[in-house]
Amino acid sequence: MGTAETLTSHREAVVPDHFRAGATTSVLLRRLEHVAGELSEVLDAFDGLDDEFGSEAPAAIPKDRRGAPARKCGMAAARLGHLTDRLAVRAASELAAGDGHLDDASATPAAWLERHLGIKRGEARRLVRAARVLERLPALRTPFSMGTIRLAHLDAIARIVPHRIRGERCDAMWEALEESVNHIANAARGTDISRFEQFCDGVRDRLDDGAPGRVHEPSRVWLSQTFQGRWALKGDLSADDGAALAALLE
Repeated sequence: MGTAETLTSHREAVVPDHFRAGATTSVLLRRLEHVAGELSEVLDAFDGLDDEFGSEAPAAIPKDRRGAPARKCGMAAARLGHLTDRLAVRAASELAAGDGHLDDASATPAAWLERHLGIKRGEARRLVRAARVLERLPALRTPFSMGTIRLAHLDAIARIVPHRIRGERCDAMWEALEESVNHIANAARGTDISRFEQFCDGVRDRLDDGAPGRVHEPSRVWLSQTFQGRWALKGDLSADDGAALAALLE
């Protein structure tokens, strides 16, 4: 069973009908605090256990059993990670809607999330972008809740509408996305994140083709360090810069 299927199969267990009925925000928040405490106790208990096979020598363990604990832990981690993402995106949405970040003098919802969630600014902005996508494209809320669309998918969709675009053109691009939301959701379900990002890049280029001033915009390059001292390079080059780079790489 894949990650998406695992998340979906537990959907009713996460929010059963009898619990949803009559729930209020304060009740749900208290329930979350209780569940978080129980989960912490379970993980502490795991840390205190020996491995599943005790003192058995690795060679004596059947091959079909060796990876079972890791698979089960991985599936649980994927499910819990997605639930955490859902909760964090909900927090970002609430902050943006009610200006809650101003209560402790945080300049933006992203700054508040960075401070209180202990995450980097880029990760906080990612949550804010995801919340904006769900606000603009409400049809994606259910797939996101069920786990068929993940946080990375929402971030790729958010980047279809460049941050530099404002006003009526911004609204027009989101309206175009809303008309194609089912196609976008199906693309997210059927591809991995890297290919879906490429798909969204193509959608952005089609929607933003011929935008005033885009052809003459300067090239932009993003450089980030990865593991083992390696670097990742990503950019948006002008026609001349792109042609020059392509010639150098030939």
